Amino acid sequence: MNANAPYSPNSTIFILGALINSLALSDISGLVDYSLKAFVGGCIWLGFKLLSDYISHRIHKKNSTPPNESKKLKK
Repeated sequence: MNANAPYSPNSTIFILGALINSLALSDISGLVDYSLKAFVGGCIWLGFKLLSDYISHRIHKKNSTPPNESKKLKK
């Protein structure tokens, strides 16, 4: 930013007015509804992902043979 530029309060008022106008025109209930649906959907996805990882780990653990078992099979 240029240190020699004069301060303009008009730009600050314009930005504040634009922000207030955009908030007034936005549909707050729609945004809250969408946010709630996104949160619930994310929780469901996370639950399925954790369940998938748990099942995958159990299957991998079940299919792997312990080191002592492989020595017993060779005898």
